[in-house]
Amino acid sequence: MSREIEELKDAAGDYKRWALEARKKHIELRLRQNPEIRGLYIRAADRVAQELRRLALKTPSSYLRKRQLEELEAALRMEAARLGGNLTKALETYIEEAVNAGAGYSQAVTMDLFKKAGIDTTGLRALFARVNTQAVEACWIRTKNGLFLSDRIWEKSEKFRATMRDLMQESVATGQDAVKTARMLQQYVRQGAQTLARDYPNMMKRMKGRVPGDICYEALRLARTETTAAFGEGTIAAAKASPSYKGIKWILSKSHPLVDICDSLAGHEEGLGTGVYTPGNEPPYPAHPSCLCVLVPVHEEPTEFVERLKRWKENPESVPNIEKWYQQVYKGEKSTTASVAIQNPAFLRFEKYDKNYDDFNDVKQIEKDLGLIPESHKELLKQHGVVIRTGYDKSRYDRKNKVIQVGKNPEYGEVVHEIGHAVETLLNLYASKGFLNILKNGIPEKDIGYHHIFISNEFVVPVYVLKHPEITKFVNTRQAVIYPRDINGNGWFVTSSTGEEIFNVCCLGEYFAEGYRVFISDPGLLKKKDPQLYRFVEELSK
Repeated sequence: MSREIEELKDAAGDYKRWALEARKKHIELRLRQNPEIRGLYIRAADRVAQELRRLALKTPSSYLRKRQLEELEAALRMEAARLGGNLTKALETYIEEAVNAGAGYSQAVTMDLFKKAGIDTTGLRALFARVNTQAVEACWIRTKNGLFLSDRIWEKSEKFRATMRDLMQESVATGQDAVKTARMLQQYVRQGAQTLARDYPNMMKRMKGRVPGDICYEALRLARTETTAAFGEGTIAAAKASPSYKGIKWILSKSHPLVDICDSLAGHEEGLGTGVYTPGNEPPYPAHPSCLCVLVPVHEEPTEFVERLKRWKENPESVPNIEKWYQQVYKGEKSTTASVAIQNPAFLRFEKYDKNYDDFNDVKQIEKDLGLIPESHKELLKQHGVVIRTGYDKSRYDRKNKVIQVGKNPEYGEVVHEIGHAVETLLNLYASKGFLNILKNGIPEKDIGYHHIFISNEFVVPVYVLKHPEITKFVNTRQAVIYPRDINGNGWFVTSSTGEEIFNVCCLGEYFAEGYRVFISDPGLLKKKDPQLYRFVEELSK
C-alpha cells in the first residue's frame, strides 16, 4: 500500500472508509476525462473532414480552392461553437461530480455523527445540497488571468478552428487534394503532429511550428485542473459547513519525483500536525495543473463529538461552539442571509455570494431595477422562489437553481435583463407557439447560412451573432447573440417538417431578455423596431 494512502487513512481515522471512497471517485473521474474529451475533438475533426469530402464531390477538381475555403470557414465556425458547447457540457458534468465527490466525505461524517446522537438529519441534507451548489458556482465564476472558465473553454474551441483553418489553407497553397487533406486532419487529431511531420514533411516545414503537437492537450489539461479544483472546492466547502471540522491536511502525492510547492504545502505547521491547516486558513488547491495531492478534512473524534452533540441537544447553551454553528451556519443557510435589510417590493430572498463583499450600493441599484418591474412579474418570481444573490463577477440567471446572480457594481437595467431570463424560463416561452411566431417574424430561417454568423468582440467575452440584411428588428447586438445550442440542446440548424435544413431561431437566447430590458428602459425603441415583441411583453406584464 502506498505511503499516500496510509497517510490518508491515518488522517481520516475512523472516517477512512468515506475518505477512500471520495478519493476513488476523484481518480475514476479523472481517468474518464481523457477518452471523453479526445472523443469530442475526434468527432469534430471527422465532421470537418466529411464537409471537405462533400465539397470535393461538388467540384470538377479534387483540389481545394479559395472559394471552397470560404465555405469551410463558415462550417469551421459552426464546428468550433459545437465543440465549445460540448466541452462546456462535459466540464459541467465533471465539476458537479467532482464537487459531490469532495463534499461526500464531510457530509457522510456529519450525517453519521448526528444519527448516532439521535438527531434528525433532514435539514443537514438541504444544508449540504446548498453548499454543493455554491461550490459549483464558485468554480464557474473563478477567474484566471482575467478569464472565466467559460472564456477559457471558448479559447480552446477557437484554437481548434484556427488550427484546422491553417492546415487547410496550407493545403491550398501546396495544391493538395481535398480527400487527402481530410484524411490528414483526421490523422492529426488522432495521432498528433509527429505523424504530420513524418507523412507531410514539406507542409510541416512551411507551417513553422504553428500546429500544436496535440490539439487536445490544452483542453485535457484544463479539464484535469478544473476537476481537481472542483474536488478541492467541494472538500473545503463541505468541511467548513460541518460542526466537527478541526482542519484540513495536505497529503503529498506519490507522483512527485521533484521538490516543488506541494512539498512546502505538505510540510506546513500550525500546531495541529504536519500539513494540517486550521479552519479559515485552507491552502489554495490545486497548487499547479495536474496536481494529484490529497486534501483530507480532519474531524473531531467521533465518540467525543457524539457525546457533545447529545449534551447540545438537551441544552444548546452548554456546548457554545455547536450552538454557534447551528445559529450561523445551519440556520443561516436555511434563512435569508441578506447583507442589509431592504424594503424589497417583491419580497424576494436576498443573499450574499461573496460574504466579504460590501454590496450596499449594489443592493440600492437592484432595488431601483426591481422598482421598474411589473407587479405581476414580481409575484411570479416570488411564487417560484427565485433568489437574488449578490457578489458575483458577472450577472446571469441560474435556471436550474432559480438564482439571479448579480455581478459586482451592476449597471442600470442589468438586473432587469436577468429578470427577463427568469420570466422567459418560468413561463417556458421558448416552447410557446405564440412567442415563437413573434421570434420567427422577420427572420428568414431558410435563407440563413453559416456565412451569416459572425464573432462579435463588443462584449467582455467574444460571442456569435446573427447578421442578415433582411433582419431589421434587433434593437442592438446583444439581441442578435446566438448560442451554440438552444435550451433543448439543438444546434444552429435543424431539419424542418418538410425535410429542409433551416436556422434554429431558439438559439437566439438573448432575444426576449434584452427585448424585455428595452421594454422597461426605452419602450419607444422596442415599439419602433419590433412592435410584435412590444405588444407581447405589454400583454405579459398584465
